[in-house]
Amino acid sequence: LIQNTHHVPTLMVLIPTVKKGLKEKLNIFQDKARLVFFCSVTLERVPCGEDGNGYKVDTLKPWVKKAIPVLKVGLVLLQLGLMASGVPIPVAGLGNAAIDTANKNHFLTCAAGILQQQGAVLNIGANEMRAKVMESERDSVAATREAVRDLQLSDGNTRSAYEAISSFLREADPNLLYVGLDKHVSKSGKVAWLKKNDPAVLKQFMDSDGASMIP
Repeated sequence: LIQNTHHVPTLMVLIPTVKKGLKEKLNIFQDKARLVFFCSVTLERVPCGEDGNGYKVDTLKPWVKKAIPVLKVGLVLLQLGLMASGVPIPVAGLGNAAIDTANKNHFLTCAAGILQQQGAVLNIGANEMRAKVMESERDSVAATREAVRDLQLSDGNTRSAYEAISSFLREADPNLLYVGLDKHVSKSGKVAWLKKNDPAVLKQFMDSDGASMIP
């Protein structure tokens, strides 16, 4: 974890707003996105924002461009979760409703488009990341952690990205009442944002002294 960036949750993604259209086709709106957070240990999307579907975001705001290095990591988790079903991430706007492969691909393309319209270069594709996870002899969550760490290390300006996200949250939720996560510190001082009110996740984090998390 980059020093002094753990005052806000560290894993998140911007997802486009979704409404059901005709004949089960999704209507997806890239300019009306939601910022959602993940638990650092389970990699699950958690209910956040006042309505539980994430924080409303105007994707054309300057802070979104600054936050791209962090948001790209979340995009990878979203890709893996929807396409490989290894990380359950319901799509905001649909609850837990199942969506077919065509709509999944459409949704992921639009999620990537949010960052690309701000100038993001997405040089690690979903297929490559998925292959890396699926070919691993270890469990998929451990492989996902390694893949995401690789992406974190490959991108610069991480500190300024967290500062941009922190600035957004200071306006949207000054006391972090709706992030859906609690901050915890391991015995050796590692910081993680974990699912609220989940003793099993907290025990896993503490017993492993933070080794089970993605920073």
